[in-house]
Amino acid sequence: MTYPRVNISSWCSPLLLLAALWLGPGSAALAAPDSHAPAENPVRRPDPAAPRIPAQPAVRDAPREPPIQGYVSRGVRSRFCFGIGLHVGVNSLTTASPIISGVSAHFRASGVAGITLEYDFERVAKTPAPGDVSIEALHFIPNLRIAAVIYPYRWRMLGPYVLGGLGIDTLSDEDRANFQVGLGLEVTFWHDRIALAAEFRAFIPRPTDVEKHKERLQITGAQNIPSTRSYYNVDNLLFTLSVRVYY
Repeated sequence: MTYPRVNISSWCSPLLLLAALWLGPGSAALAAPDSHAPAENPVRRPDPAAPRIPAQPAVRDAPREPPIQGYVSRGVRSRFCFGIGLHVGVNSLTTASPIISGVSAHFRASGVAGITLEYDFERVAKTPAPGDVSIEALHFIPNLRIAAVIYPYRWRMLGPYVLGGLGIDTLSDEDRANFQVGLGLEVTFWHDRIALAAEFRAFIPRPTDVEKHKERLQITGAQNIPSTRSYYNVDNLLFTLSVRVYY
Protein backbone atom coordinates (compact mmCIF):
# COMPACT_ATOMS: atom_id res chain seq x y z
CA MET A 1 0.00 0.00 0.00
CA THR A 2 1.44 3.26 -1.10
CA TYR A 3 0.89 6.46 1.09
CA PRO A 4 0.75 9.90 -0.55
CA ARG A 5 3.85 12.10 -0.03
CA VAL A 6 3.31 15.43 1.82
CA ASN A 7 5.59 18.41 1.12
CA ILE A 8 6.36 19.83 4.64
CA SER A 9 8.30 22.82 3.33
CA SER A 10 5.24 24.08 1.53
CA TRP A 11 3.35 24.11 4.85
CA CYS A 12 6.17 25.60 7.01
CA SER A 13 6.65 28.69 4.91
CA PRO A 14 3.09 30.04 5.35
CA LEU A 15 3.15 29.15 9.06
CA LEU A 16 6.42 31.01 9.68
CA LEU A 17 5.09 34.05 7.80
CA LEU A 18 1.95 34.12 9.91
CA ALA A 19 4.01 33.81 13.15
CA ALA A 20 6.25 36.71 12.11
CA LEU A 21 3.29 38.94 11.36
CA TRP A 22 1.62 38.02 14.69
CA LEU A 23 4.64 38.70 16.87
CA GLY A 24 5.50 41.98 15.13
CA PRO A 25 8.93 43.69 14.72
CA GLY A 26 10.12 42.55 18.18
CA SER A 27 10.40 39.06 16.91
CA ALA A 28 13.42 40.04 14.85
CA ALA A 29 15.21 41.25 17.93
CA LEU A 30 14.31 38.06 19.75
CA ALA A 31 15.53 36.02 16.85
CA ALA A 32 18.78 37.96 16.54
CA PRO A 33 21.74 36.43 18.31
CA ASP A 34 23.28 38.12 21.40
CA SER A 35 26.55 38.72 19.60
CA HIS A 36 24.92 41.33 17.36
CA ALA A 37 23.18 43.29 20.19
CA PRO A 38 24.66 46.76 20.88
CA ALA A 39 26.43 47.24 24.26
CA GLU A 40 24.62 49.49 26.74
CA ASN A 41 27.79 51.04 28.35
CA PRO A 42 30.71 50.63 26.03
CA VAL A 43 34.14 50.94 27.68
CA ARG A 44 36.02 54.06 26.50
CA ARG A 45 39.74 53.75 26.35
CA PRO A 46 42.03 56.80 26.04
CA ASP A 47 43.55 57.47 22.72
CA PRO A 48 47.36 57.37 23.10
CA ALA A 49 47.71 59.87 20.25
CA ALA A 50 45.50 62.52 21.91
CA PRO A 51 47.33 65.40 23.72
CA ARG A 52 47.26 65.20 27.51
CA ILE A 53 46.17 68.23 29.63
CA PRO A 54 48.26 68.59 32.79
CA ALA A 55 46.31 68.46 36.04
CA GLN A 56 45.83 71.75 37.88
CA PRO A 57 47.58 71.82 41.27
CA ALA A 58 45.45 72.20 44.38
CA VAL A 59 45.45 75.43 46.35
CA ARG A 60 47.34 73.87 49.22
CA ASP A 61 49.93 72.52 46.79
CA ALA A 62 50.56 75.94 45.16
CA PRO A 63 54.04 77.32 45.81
CA ARG A 64 54.16 80.01 48.51
CA GLU A 65 56.08 83.23 48.29
CA PRO A 66 59.24 83.22 50.35
CA PRO A 67 59.01 85.29 53.57
CA ILE A 68 60.61 88.70 53.64
CA GLN A 69 63.96 88.49 55.28
CA GLY A 70 65.12 91.08 57.81
CA TYR A 71 63.26 93.93 59.50
CA VAL A 72 60.83 95.98 57.43
CA SER A 73 59.90 99.31 59.00
CA ARG A 74 56.28 100.41 58.88
CA GLY A 75 57.10 103.84 60.20
CA VAL A 76 55.00 105.10 63.05
CA ARG A 77 52.72 102.05 62.76
CA SER A 78 55.54 99.63 63.61
CA ARG A 79 55.39 97.68 66.83
CA PHE A 80 58.23 99.82 68.19
CA CYS A 81 59.81 102.76 66.42
CA PHE A 82 61.96 105.79 67.15
CA GLY A 83 61.93 109.20 65.58
CA ILE A 84 63.68 112.54 65.55
CA GLY A 85 62.36 115.94 64.57
CA LEU A 86 62.72 119.70 64.39
CA HIS A 87 60.12 122.16 65.62
CA VAL A 88 59.32 125.86 65.74
CA GLY A 89 56.78 127.45 68.02
CA VAL A 90 55.08 130.61 69.22
CA ASN A 91 54.39 131.29 72.90
CA SER A 92 51.91 133.61 74.55
CA LEU A 93 54.00 134.93 77.44
CA THR A 94 56.78 137.02 76.01
CA THR A 95 56.85 139.48 73.12
CA ALA A 96 60.63 139.93 73.07
CA SER A 97 61.26 136.42 71.74
CA PRO A 98 57.89 134.85 70.87
CA ILE A 99 59.36 132.32 68.40
CA ILE A 100 61.24 129.30 69.70
CA SER A 101 62.92 126.39 67.92
CA GLY A 102 64.45 123.11 68.95
CA VAL A 103 64.85 119.38 68.44
CA SER A 104 62.76 116.43 69.57
CA ALA A 105 63.01 112.66 70.05
CA HIS A 106 60.07 110.30 69.87
CA PHE A 107 59.23 106.72 70.79
CA ARG A 108 56.07 105.06 69.48
CA ALA A 109 54.43 101.68 70.08
CA SER A 110 52.19 100.39 67.24
CA GLY A 111 51.17 103.95 66.41
CA VAL A 112 48.90 104.01 69.48
CA ALA A 113 51.00 105.42 72.32
CA GLY A 114 54.46 106.77 72.93
CA ILE A 115 56.75 109.29 74.60
CA THR A 116 57.99 112.62 73.26
CA LEU A 117 61.02 114.58 74.47
CA GLU A 118 61.55 118.17 73.26
CA TYR A 119 64.31 120.69 73.90
CA ASP A 120 64.23 124.38 72.91
CA PHE A 121 67.34 126.28 71.85
CA GLU A 122 65.92 129.56 73.17
CA ARG A 123 64.93 130.06 76.79
CA VAL A 124 61.91 132.31 77.17
CA ALA A 125 61.39 131.68 80.91
CA LYS A 126 62.94 134.10 83.40
CA THR A 127 64.09 133.28 86.89
CA PRO A 128 61.96 135.27 89.35
CA ALA A 129 63.58 137.56 91.89
CA PRO A 130 63.98 136.21 95.47
CA GLY A 131 61.24 138.50 96.81
CA ASP A 132 58.83 138.07 93.91
CA VAL A 133 55.51 136.72 95.21
CA SER A 134 53.40 137.39 92.12
CA ILE A 135 51.45 134.65 90.38
CA GLU A 136 53.35 135.35 87.16
CA ALA A 137 56.42 133.81 88.80
CA LEU A 138 54.74 130.40 88.44
CA HIS A 139 53.80 130.88 84.79
CA PHE A 140 56.62 130.13 82.35
CA ILE A 141 57.46 128.16 79.21
CA PRO A 142 59.90 125.33 80.04
CA ASN A 143 62.71 124.66 77.58
CA LEU A 144 62.69 120.89 78.27
CA ARG A 145 59.44 118.98 77.91
CA ILE A 146 58.64 115.29 78.25
CA ALA A 147 55.13 114.00 77.58
CA ALA A 148 53.19 110.78 77.14
CA VAL A 149 51.25 110.62 73.87
CA ILE A 150 48.07 108.65 73.15
CA TYR A 151 46.40 108.30 69.73
CA PRO A 152 42.66 107.57 70.19
CA TYR A 153 42.40 106.46 66.53
CA ARG A 154 44.05 106.77 63.13
CA TRP A 155 42.37 107.44 59.81
CA ARG A 156 44.63 106.90 56.80
CA MET A 157 47.24 109.67 56.97
CA LEU A 158 45.73 111.52 59.93
CA GLY A 159 46.51 110.74 63.55
CA PRO A 160 45.04 113.02 66.24
CA TYR A 161 46.48 112.59 69.71
CA VAL A 162 46.46 113.94 73.26
CA LEU A 163 49.53 114.52 75.40
CA GLY A 164 50.37 115.21 78.99
CA GLY A 165 53.59 115.45 80.92
CA LEU A 166 56.15 117.58 82.68
CA GLY A 167 58.09 120.70 81.72
CA ILE A 168 61.42 121.70 83.29
CA ASP A 169 63.33 124.98 83.18
CA THR A 170 66.83 123.50 82.97
CA LEU A 171 68.65 126.88 83.02
CA SER A 172 67.15 128.00 86.32
CA ASP A 173 69.03 127.76 89.59
CA GLU A 174 65.85 126.80 91.39
CA ASP A 175 63.59 123.78 91.05
CA ARG A 176 61.22 125.10 88.43
CA ALA A 177 58.83 122.73 86.73
CA ASN A 178 55.20 122.63 85.67
CA PHE A 179 52.66 120.35 84.04
CA GLN A 180 51.66 120.39 80.38
CA VAL A 181 48.54 119.16 78.60
CA GLY A 182 47.72 119.50 74.94
CA LEU A 183 46.31 118.27 71.66
CA GLY A 184 48.04 117.45 68.40
CA LEU A 185 47.46 116.31 64.84
CA GLU A 186 49.99 114.23 62.91
CA VAL A 187 49.94 113.79 59.12
CA THR A 188 52.16 110.96 57.81
CA PHE A 189 53.76 110.43 54.39
CA TRP A 190 56.05 107.93 52.65
CA HIS A 191 54.89 104.71 54.29
CA ASP A 192 54.22 106.52 57.60
CA ARG A 193 57.90 107.38 58.03
CA ILE A 194 57.76 111.16 57.59
CA ALA A 195 55.26 113.19 59.61
CA LEU A 196 54.15 116.79 59.95
CA ALA A 197 52.70 117.61 63.37
CA ALA A 198 50.89 120.59 64.85
CA GLU A 199 50.56 120.82 68.64
CA PHE A 200 48.78 123.14 71.03
CA ARG A 201 49.85 123.04 74.71
CA ALA A 202 48.95 124.70 77.97
CA PHE A 203 51.18 124.82 81.04
CA ILE A 204 49.91 124.89 84.63
CA PRO A 205 51.91 125.06 87.88
CA ARG A 206 52.38 122.08 90.15
CA PRO A 207 50.07 121.89 93.19
CA THR A 208 53.09 121.89 95.55
CA ASP A 209 54.35 125.15 94.04
CA VAL A 210 50.90 126.71 94.47
CA GLU A 211 50.81 125.79 98.18
CA LYS A 212 54.32 127.14 98.75
CA HIS A 213 53.39 130.37 97.04
CA LYS A 214 50.34 130.82 99.28
CA GLU A 215 52.45 130.22 102.37
CA ARG A 216 54.90 132.89 101.28
CA LEU A 217 52.03 135.33 100.83
CA GLN A 218 50.76 134.56 104.31
CA ILE A 219 54.23 135.03 105.81
CA THR A 220 54.59 138.42 104.16
CA GLY A 221 51.22 139.45 105.56
CA ALA A 222 49.41 139.84 102.27
CA GLN A 223 45.74 140.62 102.69
CA ASN A 224 44.47 139.47 99.28
CA ILE A 225 45.55 135.91 98.67
CA PRO A 226 44.65 134.78 95.12
CA SER A 227 42.18 131.96 94.68
CA THR A 228 43.21 128.56 93.41
CA ARG A 229 41.49 129.28 90.10
CA SER A 230 43.81 132.26 89.54
CA TYR A 231 46.85 129.97 89.74
CA TYR A 232 45.46 127.50 87.23
CA ASN A 233 44.21 130.03 84.74
CA VAL A 234 45.13 128.68 81.31
CA ASP A 235 46.96 131.63 79.76
CA ASN A 236 50.38 130.01 79.42
CA LEU A 237 50.15 128.61 75.88
CA LEU A 238 52.51 127.24 73.23
CA PHE A 239 51.82 126.35 69.59
CA THR A 240 54.41 124.35 67.63
CA LEU A 241 54.91 122.90 64.15
CA SER A 242 57.34 120.04 63.67
CA VAL A 243 58.78 117.69 61.06
CA ARG A 244 59.55 114.14 62.19
CA VAL A 245 61.21 111.07 60.72
CA TYR A 246 60.27 107.65 62.15
CA TYR A 247 62.14 104.41 61.81
